[in-house]
Amino acid sequence: MFNQILKEPLVHFVVLGALLLVVEGWSGSTSDDDNPLSVRVSTERKAALEKEFEARFQRVFNSEESTAFVQHYIN
Repeated sequence: MFNQILKEPLVHFVVLGALLLVVEGWSGSTSDDDNPLSVRVSTERKAALEKEFEARFQRVFNSEESTAFVQHYIN
């Protein structure tokens, strides 16, 4: 019976998948630089967003508005 289970392709798939997850977790980095889901806004783009805000609202924004405007751009 055990030999029959070992011959199943699904068992091979599950074992290989688990092994890959262990290896990735073991060698993985916790840095945000390596995170494929991280978003970076360059200083040039942030300056362009500031100019856009100033043109739209006819005033300079504060730090809270700056953060919100950049977050809106990212979303």
